[in-house]
Amino acid sequence: LVKSLTHRAKRICSPSLLQTEINKLQDILCLNGYPLGVLKRVMSKVIDHPTAAIPTTTSMITRLPWKGPSSVDIRKKIDSAILGCYQEVFSIVVFTTRPAFRSIAKEVLPTLQKSSFIYKFACRCGRTYVGETGQRLSERIKQHIPDKLMTQPPHLLGAASDSAITKHLKAHPECIPSERDKSFKVITSARNSQHRAVLEALYIRSLKPELCAQKKHVKALTLFK
Repeated sequence: LVKSLTHRAKRICSPSLLQTEINKLQDILCLNGYPLGVLKRVMSKVIDHPTAAIPTTTSMITRLPWKGPSSVDIRKKIDSAILGCYQEVFSIVVFTTRPAFRSIAKEVLPTLQKSSFIYKFACRCGRTYVGETGQRLSERIKQHIPDKLMTQPPHLLGAASDSAITKHLKAHPECIPSERDKSFKVITSARNSQHRAVLEALYIRSLKPELCAQKKHVKALTLFK
C-alpha cells in the first residue's frame, strides 16, 4: 500500500508539489497505525528509484511490391532514413506479390458494353468531341449518330435533341462515318456522376476538342484559375 501510494504521487505530482503530497501521505498513514520510520524508508526508496520512460513509438507500415533482392536493399534504406529523421517511429515494410495499382488499360467488359466513363469522338475532318455518360457506349453512340442519320438525308431529320456531334454531321454529311462505332473510344472510367463531370472538364481543358467549344460545364475547375 505504501509503495503504491508513493508511486501514484510520484507519477501525477509535479516536482515542486511532490514533497507536500508525501508529507500528507505520511500523516494519514501514521494516523492509521503505520510507523513513521518505516514510511520514510519505503517512500525514500520509491522516490529515489529512477522512473522508466514510457515508450511512445509509432509504427509506420509501407507496402512495396516484391522485386527480389533489390527489395531488401530498399527496405534497409527506408528503415535507415526513417530512424535517422524520426526516433519515435518504427518502420514496418511489407512486401506484396500483387500489383500495388490496378492497370487502367485492363479490359473487363467489351468496350461497347462499358458504362460510366469519359469518351472521345474523332471525326473524319479532324474535329473531336469529349463527353461523359453513365450509359453503355453502344447506347450513347446511337444517340449521337442515330440510325436515321445513317440512312436518310440529314436535311429531312428534326433537330429537337441534336447533340454537338449530330449537328456537325448534319452540317457536313461527308463526315458521316460508315462504321460509327470506330469513331468513338473510351478515355477513362469514372466512379460516379460527380467524378465524371470533373474528369470531363479536365479532358476538355487538356484536349481542347473543337466540337465542345460551346459546351457548358456544371463543375467549375477552380484549381486552374
